[in-house]
Amino acid sequence: MRLHTVRLELRPGRPDAWPMRQIADWDPLRGFVPPFEHLDPARERLTMCVDLLPVAPRELVPLRRRILSAVRRREMRDSLVTINGVNDWVMPAENIERQVERSGLLAKVGRSDPFFRVQILISASSPSRERARELVERTYAAWEQFSGQNYLGAMGTPLLGWWFLGSNAPWRRSWFDLRSRTGLHTGRRLLTARELAGLLKPWTRQCEAPIVLRGERELPVPELAASTGMVICEVKGRPVALADEDARYHVHAIAPTGKGKSTLLASMVLARIERGLASIVIDPGLKGDVVRRDLLPRIPERDWERVVVLDPSRGRERPLGLNLLEAAAPEQHELIADQVTYVFRSLFQNSWGARMDDVMHTSLLTLLRRPGSTLCDLPQLLLDDETRRAWTRGLQDPLGLELFWREWSRLSESERNQRCGPILARLRTVLMRPTVRNLLGQSRSTFDLTRIVDEGGVLLVALPGGELGPGTSSLLGALLVARIWQAVQARSSRPEHERPDALLAIDEAHRVVRLPQLEEILVEARSLRLGLLLGHQHMGQLPADLKAAIGANVHTRIAFQAEQDAAELAAWMRPAGAADLAGLRQFEVAVRLCVAGHSEPAFIGMTRPPAPELGPDHASRLAAAALARWGRPRAEVEAEMLERYRGPAGSSEEEEWA
Repeated sequence: MRLHTVRLELRPGRPDAWPMRQIADWDPLRGFVPPFEHLDPARERLTMCVDLLPVAPRELVPLRRRILSAVRRREMRDSLVTINGVNDWVMPAENIERQVERSGLLAKVGRSDPFFRVQILISASSPSRERARELVERTYAAWEQFSGQNYLGAMGTPLLGWWFLGSNAPWRRSWFDLRSRTGLHTGRRLLTARELAGLLKPWTRQCEAPIVLRGERELPVPELAASTGMVICEVKGRPVALADEDARYHVHAIAPTGKGKSTLLASMVLARIERGLASIVIDPGLKGDVVRRDLLPRIPERDWERVVVLDPSRGRERPLGLNLLEAAAPEQHELIADQVTYVFRSLFQNSWGARMDDVMHTSLLTLLRRPGSTLCDLPQLLLDDETRRAWTRGLQDPLGLELFWREWSRLSESERNQRCGPILARLRTVLMRPTVRNLLGQSRSTFDLTRIVDEGGVLLVALPGGELGPGTSSLLGALLVARIWQAVQARSSRPEHERPDALLAIDEAHRVVRLPQLEEILVEARSLRLGLLLGHQHMGQLPADLKAAIGANVHTRIAFQAEQDAAELAAWMRPAGAADLAGLRQFEVAVRLCVAGHSEPAFIGMTRPPAPELGPDHASRLAAAALARWGRPRAEVEAEMLERYRGPAGSSEEEEWA
């Protein structure tokens, strides 16, 4: 097979007075990863020779004098501020630039650093000449990171295509190959030891660039890692999976947009659905792609009976019902009121005060005493006097709720509006949307979260922020997480072996996880057999308390390429370093896997492509079947809501209180 070779020589392109850039704040070798990353070792070859020739000590002083004399005599091709301080008439900005150049010159020539002559030889061989040229150009581009007041320029450029003087002349090729083999040096440009430190840094010490480290230090897969379960990635053809019992210790996945995080989350959930395990997915993303694009087209028809699809945008004509104030026992009233109030307080913390907290919490406790009440009844309770008198009759709580409502009735209308106005303003942003109002306003939930968690059900929640609005999407997601946690807490009365495994997967987790005492929840969820799978883009999205809770209680960590957070994630992904995380390729992940309840050392693998879709209209048919099974006609839902608000004070019958 014939190989075409392209050669290129680099030398400093400006006179010796100008210094090269000195790199101290990043790893220069990362710039050389692209040309080597896609190299085919079987058919292609890429070499770089950095040849240095130290200048004899007796020549240092004459060379410095020659450089300074050239500056004084203005022999530079570019104008430079003279050493004696005499400036030309220039604009202020240009004068500042010349002063900077002068300081760089003094830094290079004014020190007693040794000088070196340098030449850099690059050659690439490939069956395709264009491919060889591409490899050389990519390598040349990597050297441009050292360009400062001086730069590395290409030598031997073509001269009108002349056969004897051109860059591809036979004698030039032979001369280049001879220097590459023997190290024969012909460079005349001078660099100081400080400048060479940046050039030689990648090659003279242990470099953290992953393209080099993987050849010397492999990050092996844990020996006891499972190969069946929720498959995360493959390493040398071996699938690496998270076992069901280890999923209880929670999973944290972080990746910038477009790296494959959503596809991985969907693949892990599909693996659990296939084995009949309870799975809940909440996706408040801009378009709800995890549910709509990645899950619905791939769930087989045999599992449709246990799938609930909660998508307010799709269920306009047949909405599902989710009553957040539905309680199985009076003992749950305080817990429900606390969690719903906390969600509102967290989302609107910048404008939430103690009075708003008091009004919200008391109103929720009052509605919870009245079976069939919903969150949509809150404005009616606070604004309508007749409704409030009817709904607060017979509370039998003289020191608590009755005392509050007696004081409320003595307030003037303006004082009431001052206290409840901010609450209603925030609630109206949600309830003014018919799709959301029909979801939250039904007196009975059309699906049972407890049965989903305990009987292997599947709940797919799409809350696209681009359709519902980011505020409404976050609020619904947070309220739903709180409701799921209530259903899971009901398991505490049963022995641990009678609690089936369940998974709660939340994409864009920073938007919806607004629960009190999150650290305790992450700890308690394991004993209740609930595993959390939390995904988001970067660490800056997490508040400090949530970040600390994830760092302390999550045992399985998955990181795609995260250059921005590489240094911070490296503390969680040992022994993988920041350079390993920053240098991950597309769909490649660093994984710290939980095995038998213990976090093993991190390793690197490649995620699998998504499973094939089951047909072009498969997702639509599944969504329609789920709505037919779990939804109600829109006209029936709206008629029920109007009937509930129609003259409650006119009824002569006493309300029955729980």
